[in-house]
Amino acid sequence: MINKLILASKSPQRKRILEDMGIRFRSIPSHVDEHHSGLKKPHAIAKSIALRKAETISKKYPNEWVLGCDTFVVLSNSKIAVKPRNKDDARKTINLYRNSHCDVYSGLALINQSLNKKFVQYNKTRLYFRNFSDENIEQYLCSGEWKGCSGSMTIEGRGGKWVKKVEGDYWNVVGLPVELLKEFMNEIEKTVYPIIKGKRVVIRPMTTDEIPLFYKWGTVSDATPYWYGRLSGDKKIPTYKAFVEDWEPCYFDTSKPEGGQCFMVLAEGRPIGQINYNKISKKDRSTELDILIAKKRDMSKGYGSDALKTLMNYLFKNMNIRRCWIKPIVKNPRAIKAYEKAGFKVKKTVKEKGLDHVYMERVRN
Repeated sequence: MINKLILASKSPQRKRILEDMGIRFRSIPSHVDEHHSGLKKPHAIAKSIALRKAETISKKYPNEWVLGCDTFVVLSNSKIAVKPRNKDDARKTINLYRNSHCDVYSGLALINQSLNKKFVQYNKTRLYFRNFSDENIEQYLCSGEWKGCSGSMTIEGRGGKWVKKVEGDYWNVVGLPVELLKEFMNEIEKTVYPIIKGKRVVIRPMTTDEIPLFYKWGTVSDATPYWYGRLSGDKKIPTYKAFVEDWEPCYFDTSKPEGGQCFMVLAEGRPIGQINYNKISKKDRSTELDILIAKKRDMSKGYGSDALKTLMNYLFKNMNIRRCWIKPIVKNPRAIKAYEKAGFKVKKTVKEKGLDHVYMERVRN
């Protein structure tokens, strides 16, 4: 789940495709040398240049996902088409399309240095062309559409009418292999930002886009008294800005899992609250948990207990956590009972911010 990325390109076509996919991004052109350094096979060239573009930007922004892409056309004579300098160049290239074909290669690289994650692959789309006349070519050249285009034409423009068949991903020809990008996103969701299934709930990392919802749950929900109210030591409700400054740097930075993480809790597909673990102790691999179920209708249904079990199983198995602990207030017997169902055991009573809390813990078997 990538909620935003950096596009290492200024291409308006790539920008438009990402916008249509609903992906938040900012564009920072890489300005790398696109020379292919002795590589001969088109797929190797495409992957190499795309990776160089992504790595150039990633060095400056190591905590962010960076997308690099390189697209070019291999003509029917096996030569790589270059951007035409003038009409004569464009005319020579377009003539090769007549009643023939070309192959469009795109290399795609999606990387995050701090996570040590790198996805690099290529896509190939073959275009088959109709026969067309010299007059057709001259009319096209007069349009000026060929300027700045690798292959001297764009499929979404006037030249597209000469294409009789597209074999592969159409968007690869436009400038960004959408199907390949979706494959990268799916792999990242499975390996980097897991969706963790329990018996009754599903939990997944929250995104920064969901901070407003989290703030609402903490400040104007049925759970508010336990977070910022008479049953909490923090009786003053923070401003949204202060809330973000407190939570975002630690709990929404998926590049630093040791610092803590917020997870959305979903029941029957509905977001009902959040659960998080705090900064992990390097000394004994322990962490404190917090949970919030926003509405009374979702409390006392076993959702909270299952969310805790699900998160702890994940932490024990995947993050080498040895001990989890939680501190409900004494005046919240419902929470204490739910935590016991999740496997926590009462250890002692502690006083914090003028309130009595029950210190409970669960140790990895």
